[in-house]
Parts: sequence; structure tokens; C-alpha cells
Amino acid sequence: MADRRRAAGARRRSGARLLAVLVAVSALAGTALAEPLPAAAAPAGAPVPYQYVAKGYTELLGRAPSPAEWTAAVSYFRRAGCTVASLRRFGDRLVSSAEYRRDYPPSAAADPAIVLTLYRFVVNREPGAAGFVAGRDALASGRSGPVALADRLYASAEFSGLTAPAICSATAPGYWFGRPGDWNGFLAIQTPGRGAPGPDSSEAALQGLLDARSAAGGGTVALPPRQVTGLTTTLVVPGNVTLTTRGDPDPDRYAEMARLVRLPGFAGLPGYSGKELVRLEPGARLAHLWVDGQRDAPDPNTFLVFDVRMLGGVGTTVADDRLGNTYGASTLEDDSGDANVPGATTCSRNVVSDNLVEAYSSAHTAPPGEPPTDHPQADGLGIYCTHTSVEGNDIVDVSDTGIVLFDGASFLASAPPQLSVVAHNAIVSAGNSYSFGIATDPSYSLAFGFDPGGDPPGTVSRRFSDGPGTALIADNVLWSGERTHFDVLLSSGTHDLFGSAAHQNCSIPDAAGQAACGAGRNATGARWVDNSSAGLLVDVEMGIYVGGTSDAVFVGDRFDHLVEVAGGTCPKAAVVVAPGYAPGLRIDLPVHVDTALHSDSCVNPTF
Repeated sequence: MADRRRAAGARRRSGARLLAVLVAVSALAGTALAEPLPAAAAPAGAPVPYQYVAKGYTELLGRAPSPAEWTAAVSYFRRAGCTVASLRRFGDRLVSSAEYRRDYPPSAAADPAIVLTLYRFVVNREPGAAGFVAGRDALASGRSGPVALADRLYASAEFSGLTAPAICSATAPGYWFGRPGDWNGFLAIQTPGRGAPGPDSSEAALQGLLDARSAAGGGTVALPPRQVTGLTTTLVVPGNVTLTTRGDPDPDRYAEMARLVRLPGFAGLPGYSGKELVRLEPGARLAHLWVDGQRDAPDPNTFLVFDVRMLGGVGTTVADDRLGNTYGASTLEDDSGDANVPGATTCSRNVVSDNLVEAYSSAHTAPPGEPPTDHPQADGLGIYCTHTSVEGNDIVDVSDTGIVLFDGASFLASAPPQLSVVAHNAIVSAGNSYSFGIATDPSYSLAFGFDPGGDPPGTVSRRFSDGPGTALIADNVLWSGERTHFDVLLSSGTHDLFGSAAHQNCSIPDAAGQAACGAGRNATGARWVDNSSAGLLVDVEMGIYVGGTSDAVFVGDRFDHLVEVAGGTCPKAAVVVAPGYAPGLRIDLPVHVDTALHSDSCVNPTF
């Protein structure tokens, strides 16, 4: 199943998914469907609802749009403007597409999932119990089809009065998840095939099933499709157990997945620092499941909360899942024994692949009224394990870093080489800006006495290559809309975040979480090959940054429509190199040598 989705993801990102592209292009051109698009041009300055486009694909089709589909959608909204009518036409095209009908063929079995996807896309929230039952029963009786049900939602006062104005806002490119003004008003509910939604399934019973399966020698716990289990504390998957959904629905059928959701009042397990929803002990597998942080708006947020945490091991796997509404600093963290996480072990052959990852409800900058240090951002995938395959994931509107390879906890003098593979992923900035698209992060060290923090030129304390082995970042596609940006698209080293030995950063947290002075470490560099924006726009402060790595290699990386945005404090250039901190760099692109090191600590939470 994972191999099949990875192949589909590669086709999608290369633009070769012919059927979907032809459906999208012909539909949006008004040539294949009965209802033509308006001929009049959009008013000057009308915003393109980029996040709405992204949600059309994630919420209805369970994936990111392909570059061709994105291009067609943007072209359509530039012509049609952002109105209730144009939003409805776009949504109706997706709901009536062959792909949506294939994922959820009209039938009593699929009706509950259809209702859920339509609510999540059109009105940007979970259905209430009454609305769910009414929609499901209308489909089952034949009184309504999926398009007609979508149109009822589009015709609602809620959509015209609340949702559409948020989608078409001229000032805010993103509109989080939930009903505007009532962000926490609709929690996830059971979506049964008949009768009214009942209470959430018991988390204690599920933990008992997992523990019993482990004690019996291991195996698989398969949950019923669409079962919702509310979590008030961390669910632990033992190392010899796979947790999955019966029938193995992939992310393109996420609404059929069993779902684990964070409930209000969630607390971590006693004696443990983190508050992850799901903890995978070494060797465990999470597949074909939906993990939902159920965070509707950007505030509050906290560092030590994750949707999923992997504790090292051999072959620990998160694949073919939907991970979203991240409540905390990262959607997924893949730890190892050198990450300073209790219970984490040395790791090898871990897998994070073919997942749909989103954090629509996070934000890149602090919400109005909150201090800049509020940290409303969320990473997509944070990888400490030194041998992980990170492939075929669709990452949409996380707001800190799409994918980051770490090499050891900050306080360690040295760490094993980080040699993971990051390949064939799509990273889209539609309504949330990002700090980094992809980064290799050697971490930092704090000042001690009169000794400054960080590694001076010529000193290396971390490794993203080790003799013949190297971390590989290849064939990833990253792009943005015109209203969001990446502070740094590809970052080899993180002196742009932590500063260098020459310029100390005095806002780095120490072990007690208090601000302290320090700077970035240096590492041997990874190999970056054939990453691109597939010809699409990507707005950035810096395109490629190299600072804090030696012997890094960049070959075939092309961002032909890269635009350097105004604002922020980073140097504006396609490629920025920090002299003295990037020896042995091999790159086939022109570079800007940042002699004054203006790039030190230029990435900050205020832009």
C-alpha cells in the first residue's frame, strides 16, 4: 500500500497524473462541464484564496494539489474573483470529479464519509450531530447527491456570512479550522452509518487492547472505519504492535480512517515531559490512521506537545496516515537515543512515508494581542533518528519547518551522523508562511563563562555526512502562494536561526527554558539534489542558505519562479552563503556571499 501511494505521489508531483490534471484543467476552463465559468475578469486586487484551494484537495481528495492543478485553480480565481459563487463552482468541480467519486463512491457505505468531507471543506469545521444525520440520510434516501449537499452548505447563512468572508479576506491569507468566531464549537463526532452519533470510543479500552496484543506476542490492532477515540492522555503503542484501520484506507480516503483526537483537558502521562497524543515505542507501527490534535485556532500552543512521537527503535513506522490540526510544536517527532527523550533508543530503518500532514490551525506569527514569543508555529516532521526514510509525504500549511533533520540534542558535545533520506515530498505554503521548507539543523551550544557559544570556523561537532554515507534531500517540490512565504526555503545549517560564533544569539533557551546566549554548531553537510518548485511561484526571504555546514553539495536544485519578498531581516537573495561557515561547498548556482553575516539569527517569529 505504501509503495503504491509513493508511486502515485511521485506521479502527482511530476505533473504526470494525467487523469486528475485533465479533469482539473478542463473543468476549471469550463469546457468539460455544463456550467461555464464567468467570462468577466475579477476586480483588480481581488485575493486568490490559496488556502481554500489547498483545502479543496486535502479535505476532499486527501492530498496536496499537483502543480498543474494548483496552476489551474489560481488561474480560475484570478479570472473569477473570490465570491460565494466562484467558491461554489470550484468546490462543485472537485466534488463531481472522477477522483472524488472513486474515493467515496455514492453508496450507503460511503455516505458518512462524504458528509464529513463536505463539512470540513465547505464550512471549514466538523459537522454537528444533527447536520451530520440530516446530510447522511439525505444521501441515503436519494433526495440529495454529493454536489447538491455541498450546494446546501454553500447556500447557508453560515457560509455566506462567516466562512466565505474569512476565505476571501484581503488581509489574512489563512482561516485556520473551525467556525470563525467559534473556533472550538464543533468537536469531532462519531459518523455512523445509521442512527445518531454516539459517544467517543473508550481510550482506556483501546489502550487495553494494545497492551493485551503486545503481551500475547504482538501483532495488529485494527480499529473499525470512522471510529473516533477521544484522548485525555497519551496513547502508547507497544513496540511489537501495529495500530491501523480495518480495510487500510489511505489518506485519499482519510474520512474512512479510525481517528484519534485530542480532547480538552488533555494531560501527559505522569513522570513524562512530553504531551504527545500518540507515542510509538521502539518498533511500533502506525498506519492508515487519522491523528487529530483538534486545535482550531493558533493560540494556545506549547513546545512539548506533538501529534505523534516515535521513540527510536528498528523499523518504527508512521505511514499512510493523516496527521493534522497540530496542537503543539510539531506534528511528528522521530526521536532517538541522542535526542534527550526518556525511553527513546538508538534507531535504524525508521519510516515516515506517504502521510498527509497539515497544520491549518497554527500560525507563522503571533496572533493579535499575543507577544512575538508566543510561538504559535508548528513543524511538520522533525527527524532526530539518524536513519529514517522520509518519503512521499504531502505537507500543507505547517507554519514553522516543513521537514527538519536534527543531529543530536543541543547539550551533547557530539552525536552520531544524521544520514536520513528526505525525498519525493510536497511542501505547500498556501495560507501559512513557514520558517523553513527543509533544514538540516546541527543545533546550538550555549556560551560558558567567557567562551562564546557555537562552533568557530573549522570546528565541526555534528555530521550530515560520514565518509561514503550522507543525508540526502532529493526530488522534493516546494511552493507558495503570493500571500505567504518561506523565510528560508532550503537551509544547510541553522546559523540563520541561532547565529554564529561571531554573532551570539541571546534569546536561545537554556535547560530551564530561560533566555541565554549561544550560537549554532557546525556540521558536515548533506547532499541536496533536484529539489524544485516545479515551475511554480515560491516567495522567500532567502532561497538556499548555507551557514554552519562544510562540504555540502547542491546539484540540480531549481526554483525558476523564486521571488524575494519585502520585510524580515534576512538578506534577499536566491542563494546566501556565510563565509567561513560553508567551506567546501559545491553548488551549481550563483551565490551571494554574506560577508557581514547579516544572515546570522535573521529568522525570527515576527515575520
